[in-house]
Amino acid sequence: MFFLRMVVAAEESLAPEARQLWCEAKELNLIFGSIWRKCL
Repeated sequence: MFFLRMVVAAEESLAPEARQLWCEAKELNLIFGSIWRKCL
């Protein structure tokens, strides 16, 4: 997610694609976090 913000800062024309990828990364982060919490 950090690198997607850096890409947008460097090349603003990629913002729409980066926004979509950022949302997907956020969803995956929430899924993996939920799995990790259940394993503890």
